[in-house]
Amino acid sequence: MDIQCDLVVLYEEWRVVSGEEAQAINVAARSQVNPCQDAKQRIQDKIIQAADMLQKDTRYQIFDHKQIACEVRERMAHLIDLELRNQELLNNQRGKAQKQKKILDKSQQNLREVHRAYVSARNPVWNSYS
Repeated sequence: MDIQCDLVVLYEEWRVVSGEEAQAINVAARSQVNPCQDAKQRIQDKIIQAADMLQKDTRYQIFDHKQIACEVRERMAHLIDLELRNQELLNNQRGKAQKQKKILDKSQQNLREVHRAYVSARNPVWNSYS
């Protein structure tokens, strides 16, 4: 398999993993998001290696680098769109989590106030029996 085909395969792997990541984000499955991000890091490392090899490979010196660059740019634009979409999904999930935390904090505060009200109301009764 040649280097250019390797890159196409790697870009496709990235696209698939990004789709899996989007699904995990949508269902708030953090335990599934982290492995996707780890996989994309490994794929990114391979893409960098393959791109370096492509630049150094003398077989590709005779090809039009503008043609190759255009093809790569199109694929990268699609992958960037996927990453931006996933970032937006993460931001939405983060916003939901922050709203939920505020609600829980308010509930906790209300429970403390109720607890204080009952505890302070009971203290005088017990003190009168002493």
